[in-house]
Amino acid sequence: MDAMPVRVSQEIGGWAAQIEQGIARVRALSPRIAALAQGGTAAGTGVNAHREFTRVAKRLQEKTRLPFTASKNYFVSL
Repeated sequence: MDAMPVRVSQEIGGWAAQIEQGIARVRALSPRIAALAQGGTAAGTGVNAHREFTRVAKRLQEKTRLPFTASKNYFVSL
């Protein structure tokens, strides 16, 4: 027999678990996603970027109340 019957509750339970796991993954990645490469001009070197350009992350954090930060390594963030 190829297919097995499944209950609707099993299918909905699977969907619920996928949503829960997806939320957990996004939360786990949040610090890395929130590290912005603002100021990492010229392929991550920061050449010719104004020294206060990294304040973009702080302003975004203030406006959105999300934990944006300036990246510690622009090469990684780019």
